[in-house]
Amino acid sequence: MSSQHRSGAVVVGVDGLAATNPALDWAAAEARRLQRPLHLVHSTGRVPEDTYAGMTNDEVCLAARCRARSLQPGLFVAWRAPWRAAGQALVEASVEAALVVVGSHHQGAFDRLTNGSIGVQVAAEAHCPTVVVAEASVDRRAPAAPVVVGVNSAPCNASALGYAFEQADERKVRLVAIHAWEPNPAAYAMPIPAWEFATPDAYRREPEVLSQLLAPHSARHPDVVVEARTVCANTVQTLVDASGSACLLVVGTRGRHELGGLILGSVSQRVMRQAHSPVAIVRGTGQTATSDSPEAAAASRS
Repeated sequence: MSSQHRSGAVVVGVDGLAATNPALDWAAAEARRLQRPLHLVHSTGRVPEDTYAGMTNDEVCLAARCRARSLQPGLFVAWRAPWRAAGQALVEASVEAALVVVGSHHQGAFDRLTNGSIGVQVAAEAHCPTVVVAEASVDRRAPAAPVVVGVNSAPCNASALGYAFEQADERKVRLVAIHAWEPNPAAYAMPIPAWEFATPDAYRREPEVLSQLLAPHSARHPDVVVEARTVCANTVQTLVDASGSACLLVVGTRGRHELGGLILGSVSQRVMRQAHSPVAIVRGTGQTATSDSPEAAAASRS
């Protein structure tokens, strides 16, 4: 999914808070790193003459442009303020983008993502990877902070793995690949540690599964140092904990249909809400699994 969009711009949704917008700051730095233009999109669904926080749509974009150029001098910054819903505008912009960046206020309820459910819609429907940047997820981390990726056997996860390897390769950092597996969902309803339900065969099998999933990507990126972790634990909590020391957390989703629309799986949504680092959500490339297969079960949670 990522490779076919590497030539596009970095697109970021902006509001009237350019001076305190971590998503804008992160997107500007990423555009500079990738040597791509930065495209600002501001859309409230109102007519252009209306205001946002006392500013016209054009003023919002100009303030964001000044902020981006002050942080990254010489960066090419374009902007537009289409008259349509913000989520729709960002999804449309993603068609020719390398990356779409949205903000998250991290206030506890998932529907409080910037402008409501924009982050959910964009991550599910975008034609390129989406990065969600929370207010508290950008800090002065060590330059060598790793890329972390969640790994499972769902077909859609191959795109996320490919993107994570690309990111680690480009950033010259190690990749932490985490395969958190849960032996029995019913175990979490009992006052017994879930790992006690795992069999010895499972402990032998799961590391082999992870190794097989990583092998083709390691072959394409031989310079990437991979730290493979297999953990019998809750997937979301394991990834959230790992994000505390990551420069980027990557998760995959197939973006599945529900009532004619696309939604994210439960793991993707909960990780987006709780992670301590920027989160890249990479949608699968149309691969499917039968409804009764283990791969389908994994995909339904992604």
